[in-house]
Parts: sequence; C-alpha cells; structure tokens
Amino acid sequence: MKRIIQLYLYFFVFFTISVFPGLSIPLPELVQIQDGHTGTINGISYSPDSKYIAARADDFTIRIWDTEQDILIKVLPLFQEIKCMQFSPDNHFFGACTDDTLLLWDRRVNKISYPVINDTFIFTSITFTKDSTH
Repeated sequence: MKRIIQLYLYFFVFFTISVFPGLSIPLPELVQIQDGHTGTINGISYSPDSKYIAARADDFTIRIWDTEQDILIKVLPLFQEIKCMQFSPDNHFFGACTDDTLLLWDRRVNKISYPVINDTFIFTSITFTKDSTH
C-alpha cells in the first residue's frame, strides 16, 4: 500500500501502550490522512490485492479509495449503522450490510447491482466464494 495510512494503526498503538505501559512501539510516519467521513470511522477493509481500501463510519457511508492513485472512487450510502463489509477475492465486487440491507457494488461497471432489503432476519456478515461467483 503506497500512501494510505491506517488510522486504526494509531488507535491500536495507543490502546496497546495504554494497556501495556512501558512497551516501546515505533510509530510509523504519517504520510496521508484520507478524509470525507463526517462520523467516526469504525472499520476498514482492504481488497485482496491491496489496490483498494474501504472505510465505514458512523455517518452511515462507506468510502472506497484507490490506493495507487490516492483518490476516492466511490461513496456508498447505507442510511443505517454498517455491520460488515468485504471485497470479493477477484476485486470485482464489494459487499456491505446493515441490520436489514445487503448491498453489492460491481466495481467493473460502477453500479450497485444487488440492494436487498429484508424485514425477516438480521444480516450480521458477508462473504464471497473463492471464485467470486456467489
């Protein structure tokens, strides 16, 4: 990953230092902070080839960045707390879910191809098959 710095690394280091005082952890140099979220970022996901990074936040959006070009390529609004997100193994799809909504974004055509709204049960995770067909 060229230029995106995980803000979660800083949280992890801060938490580790707080729990284990005296532990010496060298902090990485801050190269760039990606912004745009208006709420607290509470999760990140890398694509399998590390070309893309997605961040979910309390503003009910997911923002996806191209790490090679350092640009924001997609904002996915979900209008509720986002429970899970994941890239497919072939990087062509990105899935995310809230309690009652499952969203599938097809990166190749830049289209949300599968918004599923469900009132019967709660979504808690998302996963793809190894060949990314399901």
